[in-house]
Amino acid sequence: MAHAEKANDAEPAARTVSIYDLEQHARELVRAVQASGEAVEIVEGGQVIARVSPTAGEASAGVRDAGHQARRDWLTLMDAVSGDMREVWPAGVLAQDVVNDIRREL
Repeated sequence: MAHAEKANDAEPAARTVSIYDLEQHARELVRAVQASGEAVEIVEGGQVIARVSPTAGEASAGVRDAGHQARRDWLTLMDAVSGDMREVWPAGVLAQDVVNDIRREL
């Protein structure tokens, strides 16, 4: 399975699949489109002849799930960082005061 080159800088390259590969791996291809939320272009003789794309709901769900996971990962990281900082942070010093001091120095 191949990837197409970018048509222009504003649009990312779409994944392409030959008509032969589609015939051989249709079920796998459709599952990959559903999971990634990204369309795949079908190519025959070097020309794009069709596009397999998720429905709006499937694409939105994939993006939404990825966003939720990214937020969970970020919050887990911030919990670890705050725990580390709590061990060495001076008592009675507010983080906002430190930020304000640094900004004044700039």
